Amino acid sequence: MSEQPDPQTSSPPEPPSLAQRQRWTGEIMAVLGVYAIPAIMRSLLSFAVSTHSREGKFFLTEASGFVHSSSVIAFGLFMLWRSGETAAAFGLVRPRLWKDLGIAAAAYLGRYITSYAYAYAFYFVAPELYPRRSMYDFGHPTTQADYVATFLHALCNGTAEELMLWGLLYTRLNLLTDARFAPAIGIAALFASYHLYQGPYAVGSVFLTGLLHAALFLKFRRLAPLMLAHVLWDMVLLWR
Repeated sequence: MSEQPDPQTSSPPEPPSLAQRQRWTGEIMAVLGVYAIPAIMRSLLSFAVSTHSREGKFFLTEASGFVHSSSVIAFGLFMLWRSGETAAAFGLVRPRLWKDLGIAAAAYLGRYITSYAYAYAFYFVAPELYPRRSMYDFGHPTTQADYVATFLHALCNGTAEELMLWGLLYTRLNLLTDARFAPAIGIAALFASYHLYQGPYAVGSVFLTGLLHAALFLKFRRLAPLMLAHVLWDMVLLWR
């Protein structure tokens, strides 16, 4: 039998030092400044971009999205390295094939179900506000180059968003505030806010997706399955 610690002699963990709090706050501000705030600004500016001005620019849009998302991933990995902590502290743990596939399936199917449930509820509550067509024309690939650019963009975009929002931002807010659920709800709202270019209707659906990913991350602390589900969703959205 292993020796059990004496509860009377074991001391509670020490609160984080001022230097740690300052470092975590700096990392939160870096994520917001480099990733979240620019994403919100791009979403707002998209209202000024007409459908006609996007015609014929599908490849350039996807290619530029790939470059931007790649730079975000590089920044996120730099932040992880700079922290001096293990990758596992941010949810980047050793792969476990069937467990990861199961979580990814739960994330993807859960998003599918909640999206449709939200759509029906929205229609019955406010049918006059229900969009007859998307407020944003994503466009679809037509050439081989388009498909390659779309795949690369979806791969990097899904990876970048999950890394920045849950791997970095949630982890730091959780440590800084010593709260689990409030940061998760706030990040889900942040995730929804920079999808405003898709219209108010879509914001609610994306918020529910954020809550779903929050629940799965809090339960399992594994980023890779959420990345996989996100990438597949984006690819289906653009390839269908």
